[in-house]
Amino acid sequence: MTAALLAAAGLALPAPAHATAGHDPLTTGTTARSPYAPPTDNAESGKKYQVHGATPPTLADPQRELAIATLSVDNLDEARRITTGSNAPDLILTRGAQAQDICHVAGIALTCGTIGDGKPDSLQELALVISRNGGPAYDVAADLRGAGALGTLSGFLFRAERLSLSTALLNVGADVANPQAFQPDVGGKSAPQIALFEVKATAGADEHYPLWAISATEQTGHAATLIDGIEAAHPYARVVLGGDATGTDGLNAVSAAALLVNDALHGDLIEARETVARFHAQAGLSVGDASATEGTPLVFPVTLTRPLSQALTVCAATVPGTTTLPNADYEPYRGCRTVPAGAIRADFPVQVRGDRLREGSEQLTFEVTALSAVRVVKSRGTGTITDQ
Repeated sequence: MTAALLAAAGLALPAPAHATAGHDPLTTGTTARSPYAPPTDNAESGKKYQVHGATPPTLADPQRELAIATLSVDNLDEARRITTGSNAPDLILTRGAQAQDICHVAGIALTCGTIGDGKPDSLQELALVISRNGGPAYDVAADLRGAGALGTLSGFLFRAERLSLSTALLNVGADVANPQAFQPDVGGKSAPQIALFEVKATAGADEHYPLWAISATEQTGHAATLIDGIEAAHPYARVVLGGDATGTDGLNAVSAAALLVNDALHGDLIEARETVARFHAQAGLSVGDASATEGTPLVFPVTLTRPLSQALTVCAATVPGTTTLPNADYEPYRGCRTVPAGAIRADFPVQVRGDRLREGSEQLTFEVTALSAVRVVKSRGTGTITDQ
């Protein structure tokens, strides 16, 4: 089955017949090292941790952050929680939706008795109620074929002004995949579903990045396999998974609805409490230290936490440290370089002179700046020049 999983994660999936853009939250056992919870004793792998806490997190800043939540859609009272207690997250992973499509959205209401639109009516109704209660507009996505024996399934609710479904990147001719290959014999349980979203790093900005969302209601035991398959094909993939916390084959969860994230997305984590988490949406930029002997260049690496969809200009300059000008053993540097779109690194060489003087090691500081498209995590690197 592993081969099938990897193939599926590589996007070699058959197109689901009824998959359409929509919105449906899902739940999962969570993974993320948060300041509110110690690492779990997880049998799946050392990279899965619980995310939980006592109260919902601070309201996410749409200019810098992405909020993701998970909940059970048992009734429309959840609308109040979404609009107030959960701070209107950008993406909601849910369980408990009804796999029923006999209506479609017309304006601000469900119109029934006509051909449906392929989206679960219970999720669309929830989205309408959220909007009518002063919450944001949500779209719905789910594959109706993924329902269990009781007619329930998981899905996705997402704020369309911030997230969009990436049909082309899924390469399966559908917005949401229902990969039965992950578990051919589901035993009457809900099948997992996968959606690939493009997230705007900043509300209204052009910079965007992919986010994989997996619903694995009743089947979160396959979480590590699914995530490993996606990461094998996409090394910098951000993955969030949702599902029931019961019967998860070694996955420890703190509640019936929790979030799981992979290492890459965990690195973006700001705060996680209960079933809501905030993540940095902007890529982080850091400059590393460098060392060299006299006569060889100092090379300072500037790296990003994830590739950007557009090229990034980074500017830098040397600042004297224990070495002083004009007798320093290096050529002062002031200039800019470009990190190409899709790349995560650019190297800045500083020329170092050689001489015959007997002297100790010298140090200098290398400082970088970048546009607001990224957040600067570490702006200064230390250069060490060793005497020949």
